[in-house]
Order: sequence, then structure tokens, then C-alpha cells
Amino acid sequence: MTNAADMISPADYLGTGKAGSGMEIWGLFGLYNWGMFDPIYEGNPAMNAYDEFDKDKFDLMLPSCMTMTDDENSEYVALYTDIETLTHENTVKFITGEQSLDDYDAFVEQLHTYNIDRCIELKQAALDRYNAR
Repeated sequence: MTNAADMISPADYLGTGKAGSGMEIWGLFGLYNWGMFDPIYEGNPAMNAYDEFDKDKFDLMLPSCMTMTDDENSEYVALYTDIETLTHENTVKFITGEQSLDDYDAFVEQLHTYNIDRCIELKQAALDRYNAR
């Protein structure tokens, strides 16, 4: 039988050394208690800018429960795989400077040759069905 004196306290198990420190959730779930940083960043212009640009981020997201038909999905996957590869490769090149931003318009034109417009049509049809329900 285990003696209570030989047991690790919950606070020590969680790596905080003391109970009630606000860090307990970090040890249990791998989450961070961002609330404790509010006083540090309060009034910080960078954080204010982030909050301003972050506030509408969900306005540009498509509903996760929006679905395409089987035919639409097959067509979309066939087209979008190449588009995704092209986009990932060029994004890295633009960020690293390997490709000049002067080439961006040519990149957008290349997306059109990969049928990005058809992919948008397929997503739009699914969104229209979702909104009509």
C-alpha cells in the first residue's frame, strides 16, 4: 500500500511546484494559460494590431459542414492537388526571395491555367446549397 507521504502532489506532477498557479492545465492537456500574459501585452501596439486584423478571421472561412457532391468532390480533388502543390512551392519562393514579387501576376495567371476558377465554382455550388438549406 502506498504511503501518502511517498506520493507526488498534484502540483508537483503538473510541474508547477505549487497548486493554484494557473499552470495546472498546461501539465494536463498541453495547453497554455494565455490569460496570465494579458497584463504583459496590454497596450502593446503589436498586439493591438494583431487583435484588429484577427477579429474578422472567421468571416472568410467556409462552413466546415458544407459538402460537395461525389462528382464535384472528385473533380475538385483532381484539380486542386496540382494547385495546392503550385501554391505551396511558390509561396516559399516568394517568402525566401528566390522568386521576385514582380512575378506574382504571372503566378496568378498560372493558377488560372490550372483551373482555379473551376475549383471556385465547385466550392461556390456547395456553399450555395449549404446556404439554401
